[in-house]
Amino acid sequence: MPLFEVRNYYDFGDSLELRYGGPANDPREDKKGGDGWARGDMLIWLGGGGDFLKYNDISGANAWQDAAGKSLGAHSAHKGGYEIDARYYDENGEFKTVMCGQSAYINDVLVGGYYIKQMVEAAEAEVEQGKDPKPNWDKLKKWVDYNRLLLAQLASDDLIQLIFIGKEDWFWEPLMLGKIKELDLGVGAYVQDPKKKVIGYPDHESHMHIRFNP
Repeated sequence: MPLFEVRNYYDFGDSLELRYGGPANDPREDKKGGDGWARGDMLIWLGGGGDFLKYNDISGANAWQDAAGKSLGAHSAHKGGYEIDARYYDENGEFKTVMCGQSAYINDVLVGGYYIKQMVEAAEAEVEQGKDPKPNWDKLKKWVDYNRLLLAQLASDDLIQLIFIGKEDWFWEPLMLGKIKELDLGVGAYVQDPKKKVIGYPDHESHMHIRFNP
């Protein structure tokens, strides 16, 4: 199936970020954002059913592929123009705050989803210290609710095969189990779809990776 540069068809504005920082920083990106190649059926989805997402990179390394359709270059997990990365919802069900999964360098180490991690730790401390009100606890519950809704929307789509999300305990436990260690958030556990599409995977605390059916 042919591959197309997404911005040749849709104006996503800031919704589709540039993986390499733009053509001034890396020649792999053209003026439209060369890291945005997608299959034809994905283009239709991106322009319609996918309009509730904020996209990061779509193809790997401008979709240079081998004979088997596997991308060549830095992001080799993105194969054939049918895999994309997308941001998590923030605590307001939008893409405006650092709760979307923004990372940070801590002691020269990049921590994916660092601000989500901070929120989880602060929420735990509020309960343990008996604080009232508990703003971070409330923020975390809203973040969980919105992102579960997002996962359920994606999992119900027949075009989508798998959704990879963060698997670190501080991320997986509140989102999927409804707890922080032994502290119950009061939201229950996430009910997986029958096909078990949501999977924990290393280094995905900053974004989800969506794989479409090949």
